[in-house]
Amino acid sequence: MGDCGTAQRISREVWQLAGHPVRAGQSMWRPFEAQTPQTQQRTLEAAAIAMDLLESGDLTGRGDAAPLFLPEPDVSITPGPPRQTHKSLEDRWQDLADALKAVIEDAKTNPNSARQLFAMMTMYPRGDAATHNQRVRANFEELGISLDFLSQ
Repeated sequence: MGDCGTAQRISREVWQLAGHPVRAGQSMWRPFEAQTPQTQQRTLEAAAIAMDLLESGDLTGRGDAAPLFLPEPDVSITPGPPRQTHKSLEDRWQDLADALKAVIEDAKTNPNSARQLFAMMTMYPRGDAATHNQRVRANFEELGISLDFLSQ
């Protein structure tokens, strides 16, 4: 065997993993085509094991052809960020109506929520502020929100 040092050790390990003698028992190198079918089979088995070790990274290839045995890099294109689904205008209005119902229900039992809702509803009065505030108070009474919560 003409290899020396690390290369010889690695070559011997590959043949050992294949369960065959080094170089399939050949004492001299012969072209693959000149080998017996049994020797060809053993050589192919050892080559397959060596390629598997190279691909898995358990064996480091040497020489210019070494990168040929590395797994191909992942070149798939990702679909990118998920597309935002836009709700229809009707769905957005329904979401707003549902949120308002939830706020009103909470304001019926929670003084802090009642005060926050009142502050929001009176933030931008239409016309006279006092008249607007009275309308909001009347709406609160109609909705069942205690006006006592506003003074707490």
